[in-house]
Amino acid sequence: MQRDYVVKFLVEDVPQDVEEALLSDGRFAVSRRCGRTVIEGEDSAANVVEAAKAMAEHLRLGGVSVRSVMPELVTMADIHRRVGVSKQAVSKWVNNPRDNEFPEPYCFTDSSPLWQWQLVNEWLRTKGHQHDDWDVPTEGEAAQINTWLSASPDRNGDVARGRAARGSRSGGMAAPIP
Repeated sequence: MQRDYVVKFLVEDVPQDVEEALLSDGRFAVSRRCGRTVIEGEDSAANVVEAAKAMAEHLRLGGVSVRSVMPELVTMADIHRRVGVSKQAVSKWVNNPRDNEFPEPYCFTDSSPLWQWQLVNEWLRTKGHQHDDWDVPTEGEAAQINTWLSASPDRNGDVARGRAARGSRSGGMAAPIP
């Protein structure tokens, strides 16, 4: 059974012509934050690992150096906005001692706990609350995908081990992005 997935890839900077091709494809969005380039892709597959591998191969054929994927992390405010409920409702879900089924925080920042969106989304789905139809990788799935990325060659035949692969990236794309 096919499901719909969204995966965020950390990539090396993307040339303008490649970015335009990705945007016109309709399945990818490119953003830059804190000096990093992230490509968010959408695809359908039997599981998120297969979807991510297909998207990564597509990006690599287009000349993109894919470094890694990451689980999507959200704050209580993010959950409130995505689900369309009050902040108090989210706080009740998170802090209700009788209903300890809400996912544990993934980590904490100075100002807020962070949760893996996939786990929160699955909890929302089981409780009958509004949820995303698109799934994202959990931490474990992201680790599987990153292991595959670190061992598989990019378009230059180099293995990208969590950093940019060696070789020239000039001259645009190796193959058109359909």
